[in-house]
Amino acid sequence: MNSVVWWEPWQASRERSFRELRSTWFNWAFWARVLIVTTLIAAGAIVVILIAYPGIALPWRQIAGVLLTTPPFLFIAGSAQVLLPVRVEVRRDRIMISQGQSSSPLKPERIRRAEISTDDRGDWLDLEYTTTRGVPRTRRVLLSDRVDRQTLAELLADLNRAA
Repeated sequence: MNSVVWWEPWQASRERSFRELRSTWFNWAFWARVLIVTTLIAAGAIVVILIAYPGIALPWRQIAGVLLTTPPFLFIAGSAQVLLPVRVEVRRDRIMISQGQSSSPLKPERIRRAEISTDDRGDWLDLEYTTTRGVPRTRRVLLSDRVDRQTLAELLADLNRAA
């Protein structure tokens, strides 16, 4: 078999996502930065337009509407991430971790350690890897009950050898 694919059980994905939401989405400093950056970008665009086209009549109601709807849109889009579980695909040549629209392909040269561990909540895939910028990271993903552990162990052994 060339790959093992599973969806992380929802309770593990949910716990991690809620932790991330508490540290970002429900943090007033994050939203202050969003508002400041949005306002600066809009102000810069307005200044450029006014310099390029002097005397132009700008649609101020639409500009205000965009500025006021950007933070709620970001909140809704980010909160939807909580509802989506993590999908993991382990192949001989990479590990792909996806959630929503974001995915993290991990090539063997970036993986420092990949192993299966067990605790009272179940079996976990523990990963130690480096980002594309060389920053060390760890990631822990709960295995589904349907995962073939023997095949997964063989694939992880191949990845660890290739690293």
